[in-house]
Amino acid sequence: MSGHDHDGDQGKHEGRGQADHGENALVYWRMLPANRFVEAELREQLGTCISHISAASEEWCRAIGGDAAAAVTLALRLGTPAMVSYRVDLAMTMLLRAALDDAAAATAMAHRLSAMSLHPRKRSKLATSWLLHSIWLDSRRRSQSSDKDGPAPNGGDTQ
Repeated sequence: MSGHDHDGDQGKHEGRGQADHGENALVYWRMLPANRFVEAELREQLGTCISHISAASEEWCRAIGGDAAAAVTLALRLGTPAMVSYRVDLAMTMLLRAALDDAAAATAMAHRLSAMSLHPRKRSKLATSWLLHSIWLDSRRRSQSSDKDGPAPNGGDTQ
């Protein structure tokens, strides 16, 4: 079973009610802090879950394909949901995958988590973990960028 809702804006998970296909990964965004995703098994389960999602809208298709900007847009369009629905789980799962390796998506993840209807302590812990992950990703990117530039000039001296 695949398709979209009436406005064509929602991805759906194939085979709902059948074998798991990593579907439990749809709740990872609201259960696990960023530092848990160093575990290859969790990333694999997340990938398996996303591989079983199909969509009709171009933006959902781009997010499913790994486009971080599309995933951020989907998550921001959720607004402030009164409750966590299947649609929220889908959009936030797309953002979770993007946030693993993209600092801007990790920042968006922290922002979106802080607006979710989760237990306040859990919400705070998760949002903080993604904010720290965003800082770490940005630091890593800057470090790799400076390594490519070679050693810093020695005060401009020529000898």
